[in-house]
Amino acid sequence: MLLSAVLIACNEEKKIQACLDSLQFADEIVVVDSGSHDRTPEIARKANARVFTRLLDNFAAHRNHAMSLAEGEWILFVDADERVPMELRVEIEKTIRDPEAADGYTVYRINQIFGGPLLHGASGKDSPLRLVRKNKGQWEGLVHEKLNVKGRVGALRGELQHVTYQKLDEYFAKFNLFSTLDAREMLRKGQPIPGWPTILLRPWAEFIYYYILRRGFLDGSRGFIYQVLSSFYIFIKYLKMRELSKEKDLKEPGKAVI
Repeated sequence: MLLSAVLIACNEEKKIQACLDSLQFADEIVVVDSGSHDRTPEIARKANARVFTRLLDNFAAHRNHAMSLAEGEWILFVDADERVPMELRVEIEKTIRDPEAADGYTVYRINQIFGGPLLHGASGKDSPLRLVRKNKGQWEGLVHEKLNVKGRVGALRGELQHVTYQKLDEYFAKFNLFSTLDAREMLRKGQPIPGWPTILLRPWAEFIYYYILRRGFLDGSRGFIYQVLSSFYIFIKYLKMRELSKEKDLKEPGKAVI
C-alpha cells in the first residue's frame, strides 16, 4: 500500500464529505473520530474509510495515533475541512513514486475564511508539512501542532484548499478549547507568565504587524475581522496562562509546570 490519507475529525458532517471525495485517489483513508454526535463516522464509512474512535487529549497525540493506524508507505495528513484539488493530487502521486523523493513535503494552503480566501496577513504564507514517509514524522504540540520530519524536506507546488471558519459561531465553537490548550502548551514549555503590559499591548502589536505590515487589509473586511479575532485570541490566551499558573501554584506550591 503506497499512500494513506489520514484525518482526525469531530462533528464535521457538513464538511467531511467534500474532503473524502477529494481523497479517493489514496490507497486507504483513515479517520480517527473523537466522539462525534453527528453523522461524521457514518459518512466516513460510506466513503470506504477505516474509522476509529479515540477521545481527544491533545492534537499531536491524536494525530500520532492516527498515523500509527495507517498502512501506507506515505502518509498524507488532511483536516476534514480541507480538499485536495486535482493539480495537487497529480503532484502527490508523482512525488511518492519518485525514487529521489524527500522524506517529507510542505503544501501551500489557501485558507477560505468567512466566504473567501485570505491571501495576506497571518494566513498569507501558510505552508504546513502534510506529506511524509511513514516512520519519518512525529507530531508535537498540544494545539497548533507541527509535524517534525527526520530527513530531507521538500515543497509541493499544488494548493491545498482549506475551507475553515465561514461563520462566527464556527470560530468560537473551537475558541475555548484551542486557547486553553495553547496556554497549557506555553506553560509546559516554560514560557514566562505574561504581565499586564504584555497582555494589553501584544494583541495590538500583532494586529498592526499582520493587518498593516503584512498587508492583511488587502483581504478587505474578511482580513479585518480575522485579524481582530486573532488578536483577541492572543489576549484570552495570555489571561488563561495567568489563571492556569495560579491554579497550579495552589495545588503544588513553587511549581509552574503543568
